[in-house]
Amino acid sequence: MRSHKQKELSPTLLSLFFNSLGVLLKAGIPIQNCLSLMLEDSKDSDLKETLLKLNAEIQTTFQLHLAMQKIGLFPEYAIQMIKIGETSGRLEAVCESLADYYEQKNTITTQIKRSILNPVILICVVSAVITFLVLKVLPIFNNVYTQLGIYMEQNSMISAALVIGKAAMILSLILLLSLGICGLMTLSSSGKKRVLHMIGKVPKVKKIIFGILVSQFSSALSMLLQSGMEPEHALELSSSIIQNEILDDKLINCKKDFKNRTSIAETLAKNQIFSPFHTSILLTFAKAGATDQALKKLSEEIMEDSMESLENVMGLIEPILVATLSVIIGIILLCIMLPLIGILSSMG
Repeated sequence: MRSHKQKELSPTLLSLFFNSLGVLLKAGIPIQNCLSLMLEDSKDSDLKETLLKLNAEIQTTFQLHLAMQKIGLFPEYAIQMIKIGETSGRLEAVCESLADYYEQKNTITTQIKRSILNPVILICVVSAVITFLVLKVLPIFNNVYTQLGIYMEQNSMISAALVIGKAAMILSLILLLSLGICGLMTLSSSGKKRVLHMIGKVPKVKKIIFGILVSQFSSALSMLLQSGMEPEHALELSSSIIQNEILDDKLINCKKDFKNRTSIAETLAKNQIFSPFHTSILLTFAKAGATDQALKKLSEEIMEDSMESLENVMGLIEPILVATLSVIIGIILLCIMLPLIGILSSMG
């Protein structure tokens, strides 16, 4: 049984592990010897500890995916993919695929953290400016204008600025607290799933997550078909790696429909797993008997498209935030300066 108390390996270490394992397996070295060689060369304490545990477990399980599952340090996706690799006899290819996947995941994670950190810093700085304006500057101008006998409609602008400023302070505080709570939730696997479920309700984000899941499914199905596995069994096994409600229902329907069909490509097309454009590519390749090659090609293209969409979404956050906060500060400053301009005009 998998332990929930142990922290999974980081994407960086996972990429390093699978990359090294794939190279050694490609050289024809048995899996147990691969782990021993990797242990000798490992400089990272966490990776070394993982290799020690794997070495011990594989002596009794004799299968890498079972050893990985037992020590509880690997993600479920990696375990299921390794299982597919061992079942299909393409373990080295799966390791190479996983190395690329976790390297890409590390890049994405770093990008998301950076994309979130910059707006958080911006919110903190601008919130401090707004707080200073509301608590220090506006009261001073309000007293000055009152003493000068400003008309009620002009003096009301200061009151409006106070309301807008306080509302902005409260919203900024709520936003920062929400981000902080989400950050704490992601420290646990269950909390991370809840956060992903919440952000997955956003249409654009949902589309990106769906694309990543389809890419993972296509990659696994391609490898299984290339190994010569029966299409029905390959569909069943590749579907098992997807643990997400967005795609689960479609895959369940695929497995039901395939029993009445001879072509896996037609089944995937009927259930709209791919976009119309990608579906046409799949059906064309299937007529040439190259469904596995089409799935591999589509997996790469869909992942690239998803990553590009993610970059575009993250790139929009900071400009929108800057524009919104600039407008708020601009309104507050206008509410301060317009009465002053009125006074100067009357004096002239």
